[in-house]
Amino acid sequence: MLRERRSRANERPWGYQIVSSFRHRTTIAFALTAGLLATSPAVANAPAVVAVPLAGAVASALAGQDERLSLALLRQIYGARANSPVWVEGLGLTARGEKALAALEAASSHAIDPAGYHLPAIAKARHAAASGDAAAAARLELLLSDGLVRHARDLAQGQIEPQVAQDDWTIKHPTFDGAKFLAEAMGSDDPGALAAARAPNSEAYGLLRQALARYRALAEAGGWPAIPDGPKLEPGMEDERVPVLRRRLAATGELAYVESKLYDEPLKAAIELFQIRHGLTPDAVIGHQTLASLNVPAERRVAQIVANLERWRWLPRKVEPSHISVNVAAASLKVIENGVETMDMRVIAGDPKHHTPVIADIITAVTINPAWHVPQSIAGKEILPQLRKNPDYLAANRMTVMGWDDATLIDWHQVSTTAFPFRLRQNPGPDNSLGLLKFNLTNPLNIYLHDTPTRHLFARDRRWLSHGCVRLQKPADLAQHLLGAKWTPERLNALVDAQETVTVGLPKPMPVYLLYWTAWVEADGSTHFRGDIYDRDSRLNEALSARRSTRTLVAASP
Repeated sequence: MLRERRSRANERPWGYQIVSSFRHRTTIAFALTAGLLATSPAVANAPAVVAVPLAGAVASALAGQDERLSLALLRQIYGARANSPVWVEGLGLTARGEKALAALEAASSHAIDPAGYHLPAIAKARHAAASGDAAAAARLELLLSDGLVRHARDLAQGQIEPQVAQDDWTIKHPTFDGAKFLAEAMGSDDPGALAAARAPNSEAYGLLRQALARYRALAEAGGWPAIPDGPKLEPGMEDERVPVLRRRLAATGELAYVESKLYDEPLKAAIELFQIRHGLTPDAVIGHQTLASLNVPAERRVAQIVANLERWRWLPRKVEPSHISVNVAAASLKVIENGVETMDMRVIAGDPKHHTPVIADIITAVTINPAWHVPQSIAGKEILPQLRKNPDYLAANRMTVMGWDDATLIDWHQVSTTAFPFRLRQNPGPDNSLGLLKFNLTNPLNIYLHDTPTRHLFARDRRWLSHGCVRLQKPADLAQHLLGAKWTPERLNALVDAQETVTVGLPKPMPVYLLYWTAWVEADGSTHFRGDIYDRDSRLNEALSARRSTRTLVAASP
């Protein structure tokens, strides 16, 4: 889960200056040393050339126009160093240049398509430079610089803006200064490692990259077999589909394959493990939901991992050692204290029409016996229809109309659904929609954590039922943990029983993150998946695909 702090630094995206098509090319031969001429078969018979410093070829290339390159940035950096090259020397790449190129070629290990890093153009320029073409050597130099900056930026901030794929992402992602990075890379013995350091440095990100390699290999090998539909499969049964099921589980490591049609104890343990890893009740019964999860193809699992690696890159790189992390896609919460998980629980998150947004916030206080001030949208769309049918609805639900001593005077049939003019308040009590405890956050979206009277809903696998706030399975445990040792269960219960509304500030505000992970790897190496309840993976992968197509076209331009 999350191991990095959400920074609130202002976003400063790296801008490109796009110039019109490449019109001006200058070929300037550069001097070849006697040693290179003697040891390089590729140029042993090359015609005589005029000796001109390579810096002049770089200057000429920068004076031209090439829509593939961020020329404003490159002119700034190379101008400061009198246009002297870093990656190219003689007939080929320096050691630094080789490391920079290797980083670009390995971008796919981060689930980043290197199409926009000029690799075909780099290969072409490298071949021409080896034949003594100074202009090609200058292009090679600039293409490598530009590709390296683009790669570092993609690692630092992600390939696309979060809001392109998810309009309720509220966390500002890290800043990146392309000019500063390139200047540092040019002075580094390993510019590829310097670029890689811009990626998330958390163990969770690294484990997910390893999972990407495994699931890509599975997909390239043909994935796993689909299990035919049919009656439920339960332990003790014999069925023609069981050997297929065994092969399916062997592919992802839950079971060592043994040829048998019997649903035996080892298979039962493997199915329970699979169900845990996919957010299903571990009952070992293969019904509709378990069968659907088993039959998700390997390519879709790869796409999930790709989407989640991109989300990681949107997040700031630091996190306090103590924080609360809510995974909305898994409907779960973890408490981390000094880097160690100390508590976990189920939660209920926003339904598909009322998404729980991605938020970095702090819990400042706990309210005991909270009143619920009903949001106007809920009052108009959901409560008003009930009031029109049942005039006693307010009294039955311990609600009042603020500012009205006698709400029976209101003709609810004359009240607008879309412009509800009254403020409704549900009084404190065990049947209050917020339950007995509310955890106060500071965000302007009115999103918070709270108790609930409908505790039976936590038994469900699909727990996306709220209007966006997060309902807690164990609110009292969390309150005692946050308020400190002085707040014993007896003291907390005494205030609850008094039925008075009391707000208690935390000794220290607690960071809390509401995130969306549909794929992650636990510390034991097991890969977990959840459904894309808000279709965020789908939107993100569509945006990445569109960007990839655009970058490929630009990279292929002459």
